[in-house]
Amino acid sequence: MRKKPPPGGGGGSRTYEDHKAHAEVISKQVDAALAERSVERPGKVDPRAILLIKLNRPVSDSVWAAVDLVEFDGRALEATVAFSTRVDLSAFLERLAKYRAAVPSKKGSLVGADLFDRIDTVRFYGPGDRISPRLATAIAATPASGVLDVDVELWHPGGADDADEARAWSEIVRDAVTAGDGTVVDWYTNHEVGVLLGPLLGSVSQPAK
Repeated sequence: MRKKPPPGGGGGSRTYEDHKAHAEVISKQVDAALAERSVERPGKVDPRAILLIKLNRPVSDSVWAAVDLVEFDGRALEATVAFSTRVDLSAFLERLAKYRAAVPSKKGSLVGADLFDRIDTVRFYGPGDRISPRLATAIAATPASGVLDVDVELWHPGGADDADEARAWSEIVRDAVTAGDGTVVDWYTNHEVGVLLGPLLGSVSQPAK
């Protein structure tokens, strides 16, 4: 059962009264996300392996750090965390198991509630999540027959040693832009600092592509 989140989130006040059921829901959502994207890049974070975690209250950096995760693109009550393999989520899953098995103290506090009681849902970060409110506004303000000029910064797979993979990733993006009736105007790659930049011209009449 979910109730209205407490204003401060402190003490023994919790959002989910049945924490065991809530822990089971989170566990199933993580399993479903991992099954959807079976990406394995040991030691390297992959943009195809990003979780979007919907929150009912903010989570501090120290709490994320305690489960070996870094929130790299936090929006209002959303957190995006990246990983390379399931092993990277081991601390998160171990903490989740402790939260599921925990018994509330006399004051109502619960092991793991500082993270998991603040989580509503967990799923993979999909294409729709990459459209920021600013971009959505720009698309809406451009005539359907018009063209939108956008600078796109892409995820680099690593550094100079990953140049071949970087080129392969950039080709995937180029092909997608072309398939969506867009045009790649220019392209800049710097393997040393891990940056791929591509100014694009895209047809607004087909933004979903």
